[in-house]
Amino acid sequence: VVGVEPSPDGKGVLLVTKKKRGHNKPGSNLVSNKLSKNSRASLKSIRNACGKSHYRGDLEDAAVRRAAAFIRSQRPTAAVQKRRTRKKQS
Repeated sequence: VVGVEPSPDGKGVLLVTKKKRGHNKPGSNLVSNKLSKNSRASLKSIRNACGKSHYRGDLEDAAVRRAAAFIRSQRPTAAVQKRRTRKKQS
């Protein structure tokens, strides 16, 4: 299981993975890590957690895309500049 959720405080994402042991304790079987350094570091750590550690390589791309969408949605919106009208020439 690889879950990517937005962080409750609105900064960064949570990466949720399953432990190898403890299948008889489903309540404490999930581990969540907060990734809030910057977008590039967060996406790299998701890639390392899924693919490079041989955890769930098939879910790597989906997890990275989901995290990128959450990070993109947390960026501040740019203020739209008001259009200026030209002065009338006399």
